[in-house]
Amino acid sequence: MGPFYRLLCVTLGAALLGATFPVWPAMSAAAAAAMPAHGLGPSEMLKLKQLKQKIVVPGWLPQGFRLKAIDVKLPLNGQKASYQLNYRCFCGGMNYGFAIMGGSTLLAVKQAKRPERQTSLYFGNLEYFFYDPHPPLQIRDKFYLTRPFGQAQAPLRFQVLSNFEGAPMRKEQWSELLKHLRYLP
Repeated sequence: MGPFYRLLCVTLGAALLGATFPVWPAMSAAAAAAMPAHGLGPSEMLKLKQLKQKIVVPGWLPQGFRLKAIDVKLPLNGQKASYQLNYRCFCGGMNYGFAIMGGSTLLAVKQAKRPERQTSLYFGNLEYFFYDPHPPLQIRDKFYLTRPFGQAQAPLRFQVLSNFEGAPMRKEQWSELLKHLRYLP
């Protein structure tokens, strides 16, 4: 097979796949370096800005973590606005993840332990708990969850949840993540 024939096959194959599946180009090193710390591309940022609310995003990501999914619900037909950003890392054979959630109704988990605190550069002292596995939330391992934060009267309040799928994050990573939370510019 000559190089022209191979190029033709690859081009036709990509065209056929592109008709039904999005084809994501490989990111250059320069583009990766220019990507903001929160890992959101222009289309994801546009979706979040449609909420017309302040949005909390990570200002720092642990090594290997990438945005896996984004869920935005606009306030339509009586439905309240909300969003969730899911970040994942398959590191060292383990699946790690965390989510940043914004909404008017957030997770409530009873806890007898005292909260721990982490000072955030933008939000002051954030309180969080290290919970035991919680079957009602379908979380099989220990996990971190912040108390809701943000302005009490604002339409959106925020929470950060670790490992709702996979293994718990290291406490050092969790602390740095909370420390660098910020609003989407």
